[in-house]
Amino acid sequence: MKEQKHSLLKKLVVFCVCLVIIIFIFAITYNKSPVASVIFSLLGALFISLLGNSITDILNEAEKFPFGTRPNIRLLASLSHELSLFKGRARYDYEIDAKLKKHENSRFFYCEVVHRYSQKIDNNSDTLQFKINRKWKNEDLKIEEKDCESYFSYMHSMDFDEREIHPFLKGISSKDMYDITDLKVKLNASSDTWHPIGMNMNHVDDIHNTEEFIFTADPADIAKLPQSIKGKEVELQYKVKHIIEKTSFLYYNIEIPTRKFKLNFNYSDVKDQIRTCCINLLGSFKNPEMHPSEEGYKIERTDWVIPKSGFVIIWNEVKKHSQNNGCEEGGS
Repeated sequence: MKEQKHSLLKKLVVFCVCLVIIIFIFAITYNKSPVASVIFSLLGALFISLLGNSITDILNEAEKFPFGTRPNIRLLASLSHELSLFKGRARYDYEIDAKLKKHENSRFFYCEVVHRYSQKIDNNSDTLQFKINRKWKNEDLKIEEKDCESYFSYMHSMDFDEREIHPFLKGISSKDMYDITDLKVKLNASSDTWHPIGMNMNHVDDIHNTEEFIFTADPADIAKLPQSIKGKEVELQYKVKHIIEKTSFLYYNIEIPTRKFKLNFNYSDVKDQIRTCCINLLGSFKNPEMHPSEEGYKIERTDWVIPKSGFVIIWNEVKKHSQNNGCEEGGS
């Protein structure tokens, strides 16, 4: 940022110096001396050339900024501060494959979401933990700053809004509500070998009223890995299953800086029962590619994606004599 500001400043200084010179030469040639006129013409042409090149360079540099032709210093400084909180954490090649399906309980749907990405494991971590945060109280959903160190002690911390369905979850087992399974780790990007790892959920006395489920990789399976994962960049894949209301939404949140993002959301199993919308809240310097169909949405971004952004998939259950409310039946 400082180098770019200095570059623009130098060009402005050159412009001012040239302007002073041209005024001085104009004063000398006021007597219309032939020799001075020739010199004036040559210097004028040189000045115009320098001015044109300076303006072109300034415009080219301005185009590098995603927030307009002039850099928004405050916004970039704020973004720089936000990114510094992640302390170098990043994800690469993040793919989400989600399927909305019928549930045996006709009141609900359930969703299967396969996450796959590469990420460096923290140096002080010798295991993998995932967290489900259940939100059914209005105060739980207030927008607040998260404790970054606590938040990033988990590979993935997921929030689920239960305000509409929480009273109806009594009697449903924890695994029927939320589950994380099929965890696999690839230790080397050049290898095709995936190492399966079991998952254990923390013991909960009151399943209905507990506010979080924590899933931990089986220590025995971690110990069997050919090498330690501590401080290493590995590729992870796991499946998250969760129950959800028939009229609801899913917000796919980008938690940390992410290079390359792909979402495939499929609702073919319930397409005759819902209308859907997809809202793009993805914070990136270029618009992502989005391909809606009658059975889902495919969204792809090939460059960096900014944290605290993502996509919202919204659906309404189709009922007799219902109005459209802006969403499309069976697609968008």
